[in-house]
Amino acid sequence: MLTRGIFVTGTDTGIGKTWISSMLAHVLKFETSVVYFKPVQTGCDEDDDTQTVGRLAGLIEDECCVPVYRFKAPMSPDRAAALEGMTIEPRHILDVLKSLRDSFVIAEGAGGLEVPLAPDWRISRLIKTSNFPVVVVASTKLGTINHTILTVEKAHALGLNVLGVILNGPEDRGIKEVLEREGIKVLFHVPIMESSVENYVESVQESFKKFKPEILALRNAAEEHFKEKTATGDKDATFIWHPYTQHQTEKNFPVVSSGVGSILK
Repeated sequence: MLTRGIFVTGTDTGIGKTWISSMLAHVLKFETSVVYFKPVQTGCDEDDDTQTVGRLAGLIEDECCVPVYRFKAPMSPDRAAALEGMTIEPRHILDVLKSLRDSFVIAEGAGGLEVPLAPDWRISRLIKTSNFPVVVVASTKLGTINHTILTVEKAHALGLNVLGVILNGPEDRGIKEVLEREGIKVLFHVPIMESSVENYVESVQESFKKFKPEILALRNAAEEHFKEKTATGDKDATFIWHPYTQHQTEKNFPVVSSGVGSILK
């Protein structure tokens, strides 16, 4: 069974991915078993996104998965890791994701879609390998139209399933209109809370609930994504003999009685 969830990425860093992840986790925890997971946390000397989401979303300890990697420097994961003499192993992250298959996972990336994790690995490859659908967070600041279009188009080019864009920041209706004209689905817009959220957790959580219908619809879209993936995977295992399949390790290896060219019976 595939681990189900939503991968929250963004057009850049500092545009509200953690805020949106908190919102999704808080609303969905009343509907299903939820786990928040930020695989790689950088800038740990300044902030801890896992603790922030846990506090804002009202999650208990078991609903906050510990990051696989934590680095002090507030920079791209591969650079932050190098400063500490480490290399990120994306397969370790994927193993943790597999262990969370009993819950609906809100996974948050570091920075934008194409932030490097390790040689030959970016956030986008991690998402694609995990099979998660994507939500793109974009702020309403100047330049967001260009950054959002580039991010969504690159995600589509990589074969990712973009469920839509969530706008975060001061109201600017023109941005939504332009993005939708460009064929990009805008899920909803979340205004930034001016006051420090540390002192207003209850009111923050109340504001999250205003978006319950949209968030439940988003969860349903993600569930449909995984149903399709599961069905495709079942057909793949039944009808395709992949090159280099190891007979000794493959548990469900098909019995082949004959073959002509690439067609097997």
